[in-house]
Amino acid sequence: MITFTLLAALLLLVAVVSVILMMRRSVTHLTNIDGEAQNIAIARERLAELEAMQQQNQLSDEEVAQIRAEIEQVLASEIATPVANNIAQSGAGRGRRSAIALAIFVPLFTVLLYLQLGSPSHLTPAEERQAQQLAAAGEVPASMEELVVQLEKRLQQEPDNIDGWFMLGRSYAALNNYPKAVEAYERVYAEVKDNPMVLLALADGLAMLQNGSMQGRPQQLIQQALDIEPQNAIALWLAGHAATETGESEQALQFWYQARRGLQQQPDELEVLNQQITALEQQLGVEPPAPLTPLAAVAEGDEVALQLRVELDAALQNDIRGDEVLFIFARAVSGPPMPLAAVRKQASDLPLTITLDDSQAMMPEMRLSNFEQVNLVARISRTGQPTAQSGDLTGELDAITTRHQQPLLITINRKVP
Repeated sequence: MITFTLLAALLLLVAVVSVILMMRRSVTHLTNIDGEAQNIAIARERLAELEAMQQQNQLSDEEVAQIRAEIEQVLASEIATPVANNIAQSGAGRGRRSAIALAIFVPLFTVLLYLQLGSPSHLTPAEERQAQQLAAAGEVPASMEELVVQLEKRLQQEPDNIDGWFMLGRSYAALNNYPKAVEAYERVYAEVKDNPMVLLALADGLAMLQNGSMQGRPQQLIQQALDIEPQNAIALWLAGHAATETGESEQALQFWYQARRGLQQQPDELEVLNQQITALEQQLGVEPPAPLTPLAAVAEGDEVALQLRVELDAALQNDIRGDEVLFIFARAVSGPPMPLAAVRKQASDLPLTITLDDSQAMMPEMRLSNFEQVNLVARISRTGQPTAQSGDLTGELDAITTRHQQPLLITINRKVP
């Protein structure tokens, strides 16, 4: 059965990319992208994701058919619907119209489905088809605003419907009514504090209330999302923007390099991120990491993998609370400063044993197997940031061959001055 949480998850990435492009304090040296062409490409990408989910038996054929029809309906309506035309008249050109229309129509259909048939947990396949037929026939309220009013009335009757509140937040965000969007997201957050999608949606809404600034609570929510899901590409992307706002451009690059790894299967979003990375690299005068000539192929059964045991020196035991972030990573002895493999834990996990290998690379061309020697670092960060700060606790092993077979011990035994 399709749930509204699934639909929201499929849309969150598109929405956040749109917000990122509008943030005033983000990197500004970007090439303008034709909005309509990008939306079409994004729709094709979503269709490919649906097919992958279907092949993995995560969705039934009927569910895939419904969402596919919804995406196609969105693209068709984007050109012909009066709502889109009204937006176009007040917008800044065709590209902007298509971007806003895509944000409007998906919540429009989703809210319609909810209002027509109630809680998604009770929908039958026949009822789902009926809702889609209503939308295709144009039997919808005249505006998104009317739908939002109806949705609010429904939530007065069903105040515990978390999916409905999240949908209301997305709808208000689509209408650029961020105070109301945040109010709805707060209702969801009060019940669901461990869902990265919820955390990032709330962070997005709060940031828009601050003219796009990620400082303060938005940054805290982004960090919460990263604590739960360290490789979440959107959280890393937004964390990079937060770092640029405080002048920590090198740290922003590290976040974005990691985010890029998670967007390899989403070429349109990856293109936007790559443009931002290129702009920031040029601003800093940093040479982009060049593809490296791999070392001789590693024989099967002899993969590059470093086994590490990380311990905290007894003399420093009283210097930690336990909830600090623990970063463990490998850097090339001579080469780019970015980690070749990295793991994120908590100080309370110590002592622990981990393995660093190519699966933890931030970029495909920047991996352990491309280097002969690495420096290994374990750092307890008091700020939660990967860049070393005064007062952090650290331990290191230098010039370790990547073909080292025996377990290695890193002892965290000194404070960063």
